[in-house]
Amino acid sequence: MSKRAANTMVEKNPKRNKNQDITDFTDENLHNNGSEPLQPKLEREQDAFVNTRFDNKDRVTEKCNKATEKNNKQFDIIAHLSQEIVNLVLQELWQEQCFELLAVSKAWRDKVSAYASVWRTIEIRGDEDCVKNIIRLLPYVCEHVVELSEIYGGLLSNALYAQIAKGGFSKLQRLYLDNQLDSSVPTLIVALSQVAKTLECLTINIDNIPAAVDQKKIFDTCTELRSLIIDHDTPTALEIIESSCKRLERFCIGKSHFCNKFKEGNVTMNEKRKHHRQLRSSSSTFTGIQDFALNIHKNPKRYIPIIQRNQATIQTLYLDIWNAAYDTDEDELKYREDWELLGDSCKFPNLQSLSIHSDCIMFKPLMARVIRNSPNIRALIFDTVFLEELDQEFLTAITTLSSLQMLEVDGETGGEEDLRVIFDAMAPKGKTDTSTLESVKFTSIDFDLRGIIDSLANIPTIRHLEFGYLISESNERECLDHLCSRFQSHPGIRSLSFKEVDNIDDEMLVHLAAIEGLESLHLEDICWITPQGWSVFDDSSVKLTTVRCNRN
Repeated sequence: MSKRAANTMVEKNPKRNKNQDITDFTDENLHNNGSEPLQPKLEREQDAFVNTRFDNKDRVTEKCNKATEKNNKQFDIIAHLSQEIVNLVLQELWQEQCFELLAVSKAWRDKVSAYASVWRTIEIRGDEDCVKNIIRLLPYVCEHVVELSEIYGGLLSNALYAQIAKGGFSKLQRLYLDNQLDSSVPTLIVALSQVAKTLECLTINIDNIPAAVDQKKIFDTCTELRSLIIDHDTPTALEIIESSCKRLERFCIGKSHFCNKFKEGNVTMNEKRKHHRQLRSSSSTFTGIQDFALNIHKNPKRYIPIIQRNQATIQTLYLDIWNAAYDTDEDELKYREDWELLGDSCKFPNLQSLSIHSDCIMFKPLMARVIRNSPNIRALIFDTVFLEELDQEFLTAITTLSSLQMLEVDGETGGEEDLRVIFDAMAPKGKTDTSTLESVKFTSIDFDLRGIIDSLANIPTIRHLEFGYLISESNERECLDHLCSRFQSHPGIRSLSFKEVDNIDDEMLVHLAAIEGLESLHLEDICWITPQGWSVFDDSSVKLTTVRCNRN
């Protein structure tokens, strides 16, 4: 058989017997015409085949390594974490950082946007690029937003209103607009119409909306408003607001926030909340404004109509009387009559909390009349300057308050003798006489408090005393020693609070901890106490709370 015939036979019989003897194809049988022996050729091809297989393995391994590296780069850890773990991570981030995470990928956006607590309150602030990015990403989280504040304002206000106008803010209750422009009013009206059913609180700058027709459209749109805060006012705006906002309970003119001075657990605050709940559940019709904050300058007469229409329902009154100085004595005398007229119109039978902030001499005739005409006041807060002496009419009005529970004196209101007159009048005069005063706070006082402490110690109902920023450093130590001495066995005292009082040290803590009946002690910005001093309260029943105090 020739070599060619043998090769042909191999090709035609690929399924040859495995047991066939390889010697049939040896050099002796297949060698012909000086051709290369078959055995060495087979060995060489076998080696080449084996080497080729190893080369392919290396290439496959290289490709596998590249694929693994690529997969590692594309592995998304956020997408593979549980929602609970993602929520814990988001709690440690600023809201601006959370907005940046929304833009990473769809998987991140789904995880980050699902955490409702992060998005309940949103403040739009920062540079222009940051604000644009926040407004662009709002649709992904708008369903969670309850409170939205526009701190930036300016030209981007229209973009924000356009985003709200698209819908999706189904839970929005509070909207604070900082600096809307007149040109954006049409878009703002459309946006307000989208959230009108849920919107309860609106802060808006009336100065930037001069047209009365635009003001009316805005307030006619917000039919469910419970709270309204405006930076400034005009007589026309007041009329529009009263006619449009039929369910308004809280109205603030010229102040950005209401000053809530009630302590947690105070009976007045609890009753006030209960009363609000009863009003909402018992009637859906207009009842009147209950919380009223007013910034008065030189024209007090224009507020008389709105006060008179709501005087039966007002429970909290915040009066801010600043910079009401007049150019001539004639002007001051002329407007003094207006202030007295405003005071005579302020008859609030249900008023529970009165806050007075003033640097104006007109404070005296106004406040004396307000207090005299509001016999049920339970919380009274003063923050006045340059009024070192209180006239007899004012002092008499305060001492007649038979339901007063909390008194706060901040600034330079009166002096030691005036305050002693007030506290002495509140002390029981006999076994059948009772007192209602429970809480007293002194802030930025620049006179000796020892006489006042004596007067307070005679009031058995005192439960809470608070001292902050005592300016009179020369007798601060003596005042603290006198306080611990007079209240050592006081029947009512339960809590004390001190803020930035320098003379509280280790020794003073020992005296404070020894006060009988004391349940809580609050210290803020106190820095002269050592670890040994703090240890006084380790086995004490007094609950100690500290803010910015070095306790190392």
